[in-house]
Amino acid sequence: MIDVMKRSALGLLSSLLLVLMIINSAIQVTTVEGKQIAGGEVDLLAPISDVVSGSVWLTLNKLDPIHAEGQYRRYMLQVSGGEPVRIPFREPSPKFSRNLIVSYSVGRYPYQTEPCIAVNPANPDNLIMALDDYNFYGDAVYVSMDGGVSWKGPIAMKVLIGDEWGGNPALAFDRKGNAYFAQMSIGYRWIQVFDKAFTVEIASIALYRSSDGGLTWSDPTVAVKGTVYVSSAEKTLTLTFIDRPWMTIGPDPKDPVRDNIYLTYTEFAMHYPIIEEYPYLGSPETEVTIKLVRSTDGGLTFSSPVAVSPTYKYYLGGEQSRIVQGSQSAVAPDGTLYVTYYDSLDDGPWNGLFAPTVTWSKDGGLTFSKPVTIDFKHEFDYWLPPTLFRAWTSMSPRIAVGPEGNVYVVFAANPLGSEDPDDSDIFFSRSIDGGRSWSKPVRINDDLTKRDQFFPSIGVSRNGTVHVAFADRRDDPVDVRYDIYYTRSNDHGETWLPNSRVSDYPSNPNFGIPFFLGDYFSIAVSDEDVYIAWTDTRLGRLGYPSSNVALARMRSMPSPSIHISPSFGPAGTSVTVTGFNFTPNHCKVYIEFEGVTLASALTDE
Repeated sequence: MIDVMKRSALGLLSSLLLVLMIINSAIQVTTVEGKQIAGGEVDLLAPISDVVSGSVWLTLNKLDPIHAEGQYRRYMLQVSGGEPVRIPFREPSPKFSRNLIVSYSVGRYPYQTEPCIAVNPANPDNLIMALDDYNFYGDAVYVSMDGGVSWKGPIAMKVLIGDEWGGNPALAFDRKGNAYFAQMSIGYRWIQVFDKAFTVEIASIALYRSSDGGLTWSDPTVAVKGTVYVSSAEKTLTLTFIDRPWMTIGPDPKDPVRDNIYLTYTEFAMHYPIIEEYPYLGSPETEVTIKLVRSTDGGLTFSSPVAVSPTYKYYLGGEQSRIVQGSQSAVAPDGTLYVTYYDSLDDGPWNGLFAPTVTWSKDGGLTFSKPVTIDFKHEFDYWLPPTLFRAWTSMSPRIAVGPEGNVYVVFAANPLGSEDPDDSDIFFSRSIDGGRSWSKPVRINDDLTKRDQFFPSIGVSRNGTVHVAFADRRDDPVDVRYDIYYTRSNDHGETWLPNSRVSDYPSNPNFGIPFFLGDYFSIAVSDEDVYIAWTDTRLGRLGYPSSNVALARMRSMPSPSIHISPSFGPAGTSVTVTGFNFTPNHCKVYIEFEGVTLASALTDE
């Protein structure tokens, strides 16, 4: 599978032609307990298997821990030489706290990725973090009531009844302090074509509510539901796959006291012609659209979907397949809703140019403006060599709106195209006229290297300060290990402070899930603080693949300390050492004196 991951973007499309041959071959049928079951591999999601969101992509391509954990271990040994090392405690960076490993594993698989973090506007000490945890069927949630110093969790989020697994977390608070969580919920459904039957994956978006800061959650509500059906009249099988949800909450433009919940997502609609004479399925036409649903009653019910982007069509194996993907949204103080997304343009994804795009709604998501291109930028490949994790989602623009109504976006792009050894930098652009025009994107990573940056995130304080965090490989000569860096602008994006390192230890992506860190990292901003969350693989250096979610904040956190009792005495006296403020939940800590290990212990909760 590692060889598969090294294929070029054209190779990705070429491989789909092989899947096409499988689909176009007659479906072989066996009978089990009187039912006809399709034998062999009939993958109806093949046309979108490389462009769906991360955790879904990981599972569809059987690169998740259940199917591929052995590869993680072998690959980690290849790149590390197989020698586990201890991780020394380091002082935090000058502008941020020490790092706290928030997530921990309660099952077999020590992998958590793709964090999303939100801060309660009614209680800024209340934080919620959601993430993909491969020990659960759905995502997991962690809750802090003291500004991120301590955390409760993981709280496993159930998928919809009848579904099997979930992923792609999204979080938001309303102005009253109610929390909302959304995730994809995926299950398998039977579909019959004449006398042939087989299963397909169906994805929906489930929404959950909490009125106690995230400690307890409602049962899920279906916000958007995927479908599969056969049209005898048109002789087609249509599969609608719902992907990559994002959520924002803000004032209704006609009723500013009320908050609306907005969910954007990518809809892939695949239309397979049925060749009745055989029967078998022909090559599908795929339609892709960014869509939106909204709730005006606190998530109890949702509207019918509204198209946010144009709909683009492509055929399996086509040389150019224009797609839109990776929507994100934000609401201005006056209730204007902005939605950004990635547009691959006609040359297709991972090739040539792309367009970070924005559109907006003045009527609460009922209608949208014509899309506006922020700029045309060079794409980079599916991953960032020499590593194998998918990084192309970094090109999806991240959005925030300031208190004065300015709209800000950040995204990653190849600065000069294929001729530049620097594959990816972070760019910033702003609009001061409601999204109609945009400043020329400026590079905000200030390194002098040709090394890569990815997964930017952006937030704005109520005083108008713009905060940006991103992953950065500037400190690694071989362009593999990444740290988290931060910068901010105090003048609405006109100028930026020098970049500051946030992480106190680098992460090697090969020490976790080598193919996947998530599709994004996260930032949350309050009046008092800035919180940054990311996928962190430092514990993988202990000798076994591992990825956790780490957090840092701008305010300091209590540093680890030890208390020795008695503090003095004759040689041979028994000594009790008690530690405070270490990473919790059974992390192993070693105590050394002059290079000699004296003791080790596991931390408690």
